[in-house]
Amino acid sequence: MNARQICLLAIVVAALVRTTVAAETRIVDFEGLSNVPDYQLKDQISGLFFDSVEVVTPATIFNSPGLPMSAATSGKSAAFSSGAKIYFSNSVIKVEVTVSPSFITVPLVMQAVWETAYLTAYKADGTVLTRSQTQIIGAVSKDEDVTNFTPSIISVSSTTPIAYVTLDLDDPFNYSGNTFFFDDLILTIAAPAAATRPTIQVTPGMYGTVDLGWGFFNCELQWTTNLAAGQWQTIQATDFRFYTADPSMAPRMYFRVKRLLPPQ
Repeated sequence: MNARQICLLAIVVAALVRTTVAAETRIVDFEGLSNVPDYQLKDQISGLFFDSVEVVTPATIFNSPGLPMSAATSGKSAAFSSGAKIYFSNSVIKVEVTVSPSFITVPLVMQAVWETAYLTAYKADGTVLTRSQTQIIGAVSKDEDVTNFTPSIISVSSTTPIAYVTLDLDDPFNYSGNTFFFDDLILTIAAPAAATRPTIQVTPGMYGTVDLGWGFFNCELQWTTNLAAGQWQTIQATDFRFYTADPSMAPRMYFRVKRLLPPQ
């Protein structure tokens, strides 16, 4: 194969233009989910997956004085759990949520009691990115203090995208710990990174193979033997080697990116 044929294989793909956008804020208020089967929340909210979470409507906080109290900070519904995991399909960099107890008592000793809520952020492999904690009221010293209750706010943030978080009243995390409510889950989703100019390097291989390399993580390619006609065929470029049926075709193949794929 001569130098001219090898040059035909090295195709520089046109730059992908992507408009830069600011980070997105998304608020999940758990309203309109009372039709969830058995009130179990899983993947009913786009981009999220919940483990060990229910939706309760109305989100009533029971208390020993019997006063009407709600854990819903917007609307009438809230999430309920004894240890929750929430998975994200987007590049979430901050999570904020309000947390409330499921029950408030007025003990005979007339002392206020506080519980600790823990919010922990993880990478996909289970590595802890960051964590925070806050206090939520569990008991008040007198009946009238119940009316002064306000939910607590807890948040975590990370420059590395958060794959999932755990929310719990136990440390370490426990699916079967004390129960609690949470509402108004606020997610900050990172702006997409600016696209770089992808370049495909094509090298002739042995026995009708073409070795592919590219300057980005994963893509779907198209190829043709006739650049002018543009009769492109799609191939999945999840490997670095593409096999041709006819070894003589390799010097006449042109490649281009059809679309970028998410990282695997």
